[in-house]
Amino acid sequence: TKDKLEAGFKKLQAATDIKSLLKIYLTKEDFVACKDMKTAFGATLFVCIQS
Repeated sequence: TKDKLEAGFKKLQAATDIKSLLKIYLTKEDFVACKDMKTAFGATLFVCIQS
């Protein structure tokens, strides 16, 4: 799933037609810091990127 997460982040950053706040504010540094974290409910950053 880390490969999917990396691919999702790259796709999000490369997209020009997305006006997502996540795209605007999620920097590479924040991505690296948060990519292994999970919420109390088990959600990952990948879930956030997909939504």
